[in-house]
Amino acid sequence: MKGFPHCRMVEIKLPAANNTVSTFKFQDQPDLRYARILAIETYVALDIAQTFPSGFPLIDGTQLSKLSLILETNDADDVWWTDDKGVKHPPRTALGNGRFTSTQQNIKYLPLASLHRIQNSSTAPFVRQLMEFDNMYVSWDKCFIQTINGGLGNGSDVGVALMVYYSWLDINGKPIART
Repeated sequence: MKGFPHCRMVEIKLPAANNTVSTFKFQDQPDLRYARILAIETYVALDIAQTFPSGFPLIDGTQLSKLSLILETNDADDVWWTDDKGVKHPPRTALGNGRFTSTQQNIKYLPLASLHRIQNSSTAPFVRQLMEFDNMYVSWDKCFIQTINGGLGNGSDVGVALMVYYSWLDINGKPIART
C-alpha cells in the first residue's frame, strides 16, 4: 500500500424494528472525508463481539451472506491516465487531493462476505489478504448496505463493522489537504 495507512472502524446499525428494510445508509464519516481509501475489511460475531464505538452486537456469518455494499466513489476518469504516446496526465475532473466534481456508484453490490478475511475454522484458522483499492475516495454519506429482498429478518438490533484503511497521501505520494 502506498502511503502510511491509518484505520478507522465504520459502523452501521441494522435495527430489528426495520428488519424488512432493504437499504441502510451510512452516516457521514468526517474522519475519512477526502482520505484515499486503501483497503476495507468486515467482521462477524465470531471475530469481535461488538462494533466500536457504539457497541452494536455484530452480525453473524449467515447474515453477512445476505448483505452487499454500495459505495459512492470518484468517477473512473478522475484518476491519472496515460495517452497514446505514453504521456501521463492528471485527473480530468479532479479539484485536487480527493475532491472531485462528480461521483457515482462505482462499487455496487459488493458482497460483504468478500471483505471478511478472518477464517474462524476450529481446525486451521487463517487470515486472507485485504481487499485493496488503488485510488478510491468515498462519499460515505451517499453509501449504503443493501440486503436481499425482504430485509435481514433480524430479531434483535445488530451492526455491521467495516475496518477502513486509508492514507493522507495521494497516489503520487503527495500529502492530501485536510479541511
